Parts: sequence; C-alpha cells; structure tokens
Amino acid sequence: MATTIQHRSKRRGERTPPLVGVRSAAALAVSSALLLALSATPSVAFQSKATSAFANFRSTASFSPSVRLFAESFEKDSSKGNSDNITPKQQPYVRMTEDNQSSATRGKSALLPSIGDVVRYTDLDGGDLSGQVLVGKISYVFGSKTSGYSVELNELEDVGDGYFAEYSSALRNRKGRKTERRLDQVSPLAASFVGSEQAYKVPLDRDTGLPSPRQATYDIDRYEGPAFYQTVDQDVLERDAEDYSALKSKLFRNVALTGLVGTILANASYGSELAVIYFFGSVASLLYLFLLSVKTDTVAVNQEDNTQNLVGTPIANLRFGAPALVLIGVSLWNSQKMSSGLGGADDFQMRLFDTVSRDQFAAAVLGFLTYRLPLFVGQIRDAFQKLEAETDNTTDSSGIQLPGSAGVAAKLLGRGTTAGTDSSSVGGDDSDLVTVLLVSGPQATGRSELVGRLLEDSSNPDPDSSNPNPPLVPPERVWKRDDGATFERLARRGEFLDATTIDNDIAASDSASGLTVGGIFDAARGLVDGREVPNKNVVVVDASVELAKALATAKSLPGKTRLIGIWVGLESVADFRKRLEEDIDTGVLVVPPDETKESFLRAKIKEIVGEIDFGLGAGIFEFTILNDASDPEKSLAELKEAASYAFK
Repeated sequence: MATTIQHRSKRRGERTPPLVGVRSAAALAVSSALLLALSATPSVAFQSKATSAFANFRSTASFSPSVRLFAESFEKDSSKGNSDNITPKQQPYVRMTEDNQSSATRGKSALLPSIGDVVRYTDLDGGDLSGQVLVGKISYVFGSKTSGYSVELNELEDVGDGYFAEYSSALRNRKGRKTERRLDQVSPLAASFVGSEQAYKVPLDRDTGLPSPRQATYDIDRYEGPAFYQTVDQDVLERDAEDYSALKSKLFRNVALTGLVGTILANASYGSELAVIYFFGSVASLLYLFLLSVKTDTVAVNQEDNTQNLVGTPIANLRFGAPALVLIGVSLWNSQKMSSGLGGADDFQMRLFDTVSRDQFAAAVLGFLTYRLPLFVGQIRDAFQKLEAETDNTTDSSGIQLPGSAGVAAKLLGRGTTAGTDSSSVGGDDSDLVTVLLVSGPQATGRSELVGRLLEDSSNPDPDSSNPNPPLVPPERVWKRDDGATFERLARRGEFLDATTIDNDIAASDSASGLTVGGIFDAARGLVDGREVPNKNVVVVDASVELAKALATAKSLPGKTRLIGIWVGLESVADFRKRLEEDIDTGVLVVPPDETKESFLRAKIKEIVGEIDFGLGAGIFEFTILNDASDPEKSLAELKEAASYAFK
C-alpha cells in the first residue's frame, strides 16, 4: 500500500513507467491531521483523554499498517513537543490499575498473518552468528493450531534507503528466493508499497539500520488458521462439486464411446490389427484422463490444517507415459511375430520401436488423442449455440468463439485489428469519451495554486515541443453578472455542484458563480477538423472535498465519462499547521472574535480529518501528491505526470 510520493535521485531501472502515486497514499494524512488536533490542545485534561483516544486509534485493526506506522512516529514527535510546553508540575500522574490495564489489553486488536504481509526473518547462511536479517512477503500460510503454523516467504531485494522490491521475473532469480519459516520466527513489518519506486518502504531502526518490526511476532495464540477467516458458501461449493462430478463422468463416457466407435470404423476400414491398436490407444487416453483427474482431485487444500496432498501430482505425471506404453506394446508384439524371420549371418541389433510401422504408429496416436475429440466437438457445438454479442462493457468481436488456444489467439487478433490494443479502448468505442481530471484534497494544501500552474502551462506550451495531446481546460462556470436569470434558476433548483457564497447566500453578489455538470461537458466540447466533438479537451476540475463528493455521486453524469482522481495532501503535521497559520496571518482565514487562534486551529483540523476520511473511502483517487512548499516545482512535475495519465 502506497504511503508517500518521493522521487529518489536513483531509480531502480525502468521496468514500468513511474507513477506519481496511488490512491491509498491519502491514508498518511489521517494520522497527521489527527495528531495535530491532539498536539494543539492546551488543556492537560483534554490531552490525557486525547492520548487515550489516540492509543485506541493506533490499535484499530481497520487501519492499514502504513497509517499505524506514521501515527506512531507522529505521536512520538508530538509528545516530545508537548513536553517542552508542560512543566513537571503540570504532568498528570495516572496510576495503572487492573481495570484500565485489562481494558487496554481488550482494546488492542490482534495482529494476524495474511497472504501479502511483509515480514522480517533471519537466515543463518548469511555469515552472521545471530542470522542475516532479511525481508520477505508471505505467499502461503499452512499448518494447524496443534502442529503449529508455517509460512512460505518470497524474499525481497534490498535496494537501499529502506526500499525492498521483488526480484525480477527471471526464473533463476525467483526460484531460489522462496523459503519456509515457522510463524513464530517471522516479525511483521509496517511496510507500504510506493508506486513510483515499485518497491515496499520499510521502517528502519535508527541505531542498527535494520528493518524495525511492529512487534516481535504475530499474535499466534489468537490465530485460528487461514480457513477460519475465509467465507465459503457451502451451498455453492456443493453445487460446484456436483457439477464437477457430472462433467468428469460425462467426459469419461464420451471418450469411451468415441473410442468404441473409432475402433469399429478402423476395423471396417483398415482391418482388425490397426483396430486393436486404435482401441488400446483410446484406453491409453482414458488412463491419461484418469491420472489427470487424480491431480485435479488432490489440488484442494485441507481446511483443517491448510495442507495440500502432494502425492497426487507425482502420480498424475505418469499420464505422459500412457502413449509410450501403447507403442511399447505394439513393438513387443511385432518383435514376437518377427523373431523367427530376423537374425542369421548378419548381426542385426533391433531397437525398441524399429518394428512399429507408420500405420501402426498413426493408429496408436489417433487412439490416444480420442480424449480430445469429444471436448473439442462439445466446445464447437456450444460456440455455435451461443454467438458472441457486443455489449457496452466488452470489446470482443462478434462471431463464433473458438475453443482453447485457438479461441484466445483469434480474440487477440480481432482486438488488435479493431481496437489496436486491449488497453486502448475503455468500455468499447471511446470516440465520445469525456475525460475529467478531478484534483481534490483537504484545505490548506496549496491545491489551487498547483492546478492554476498546470492549466497555465497547458495553455502556453513549449513552442519547441510537439504535443499531440488535447489541451487541459477548466470547466465553464455560470456567472451571475453574465446571466442572472439562469444563475438564480439553477440555484433554486439546486443544480449547482459548487457555488461561491456570501454568508451562505449564493445570490448575494453579482460576482457569484456556480458549476454544473453541463459546464464541465461544455468545456470539453470543441471543433476538430471543422467538426464538433464532445471530447476535444480534458477538463481539469479544482475541487474541494465537497465538490468532489458532489461530482462523484452526481447522477447526471453521462455514461461516457472517464473520471481520473488526484488527491493533493501534505507530508507532515507541521506542514498542515504552518499553512493554516500562514493563512491566518495573511488574512485568508479570519479567527472569529469569540475564538482563540488555538481553538480555531483545532476546529480546522477536525474539518481536515473529515475531509481526509472521505479521501480514504471514496475509491475515486488513483494518484496522490504530497505538496512540498519548499519544492513547488517537484509537486508541479508530479501533478503533470499524473495528468498525463488522462491521455493514455
């Protein structure tokens, strides 16, 4: 899960284009904003309550590891800062009793293993007496509560600065990087995936420089095994088992009948000898299917101990020798028949398959391939019965879908000739697809300044560069001074997604304006080669959180809309506080007469927490940018990089 967006000077190759970030990086600001609200509280009594609340927040299992990691680090910073402002006499003394001790224990959520967790473990082959510290990712959990649980780990490569990445896809690199450890031998890490680095960011210990675990081990005593946490519909499972048994029986029956019919035809056409060879070839195909079913039947994982039957695969691999058995039998039969006619003066050494004729070989192979015929015929029949139909959500070409690899190749070929590539089409024909770049984030992040510079650079491109991409434009707003009647009518109907207000009255000033869905699509419309198209421009909406909510839930958006969300946040608690204080000093924010500056800041922080909560759960933000006031060019470059996704 991504946390922060940091472009390091040294990148790890260019296997994939670097992304500006991913949606979940907005989670960083939750802990930051919440801590700021706590650290800004001057009341000692309130601070004690806030510290307890923050401890509960930190232990809540519904938050991601990255949120908890940064919450803990910010808690240390804030407690250090508060200790400078509170004298020893002001420090509250709270005696730990059994009641609050047990309640704290009950409030702590269990840390349980799951596939995809990044953990720390040791390897005694590393040359260190205590073991070389390594970082890996859990790929499988097995075992039982009685015998103990173990995990299969994929080792991650240390690429420096606390980043750990998966090894390349080369088999020689990945095959030797798997290992197994008992669950009590691994320590969970609060790792976060950083998209721009294609690696996991792991916290390091300041003294040793080694990965710092969240705790020594998982809460094994509270772990019930992987099967316990899986939700399985038993009715669906039973129906699938019945369907599987029926399919297997049908396949065996069809292969046996096909082999019998083929034997009769071979006997009538080529004689009894080739018919017998064909018959044994069809028997070999039944043996092949039986051994293949053994492998399929043993794939399931035992729910009691989460183990897998490993005997089925070696036995099933014997199926590849089924056709060889038929040829060996034919060769031995021919050798027995010809033993009296060979030999003599010439010392002729006959090899195993020298006596197998071409017709006999063809009969044996065709008999073995009998199992393929019923399957292929059935798929062809189903393909004719159900022709592919074009829908709004598919790009498959109409016609008959061929079975197996032939169908896959035909489908890829059809997509390549009609749509270029599979990713070049979004939801079918995208000739009228309107792209909306939604840039949102909490207040006091400098979002509007970034969006303004992005639009300015788009309207004044570099004359030396040829940019074929459509221009970035702001949406068209309805201004009261231009059309007062329309403005008031839209305001009464509540059709504005966003409107400027004066004392909660959007019609109080001639300079008031409002944004509608129509204004967004009017801005996207333009002329191309003398013909009006609905998506000549990419519309960039500088959206507050309230506007983002309205736009994300607007029912009037047409189906041909591509909404790309970019979340703009801040990197630390100090940045939030500093920007809010600057806005107060410059008059952008006015402290009400009945409030103090500190109380006003706390109220603003509460608002920011609510806004960040929306960013976490909205699911519409694909990129995250942490605006750095000390390096605005970097933030602008990241915003441009995210905006370039609108042209793909």
